Amino acid sequence: MTLEDASRRYGITTEKLKFYVGKGLLSGTTADDGSFDFKEEDVIKIGQIHMFVEGGMELEDLKSYLSLSEDSAANRSEKTLILKKCRGNLLEEIHQKQQILDRIDYCIYELKR
Repeated sequence: MTLEDASRRYGITTEKLKFYVGKGLLSGTTADDGSFDFKEEDVIKIGQIHMFVEGGMELEDLKSYLSLSEDSAANRSEKTLILKKCRGNLLEEIHQKQQILDRIDYCIYELKR
């Protein structure tokens, strides 16, 4: 899949995909005509990376997560810890947004009284 096709498929800019390649999160090949192509396993990774980044996973955690295979219980345990950290951070962000929403709702309530 070309860089442009992957960009359209996942709604990620080509610059962001190039950033992921530059950070070693994705690999691919450059054709003779200068176009960049992703292998099938990288196309699958793009979706995961996008989800984790949108979820607020830190770059170092993302690198660690992607570098760990699922061959051993220790690696699965480490991956689980990384995911739980990301999940906890995301829940905290949701909680903070909910508090702001509650305050806005209270302001609306006060204005209607």
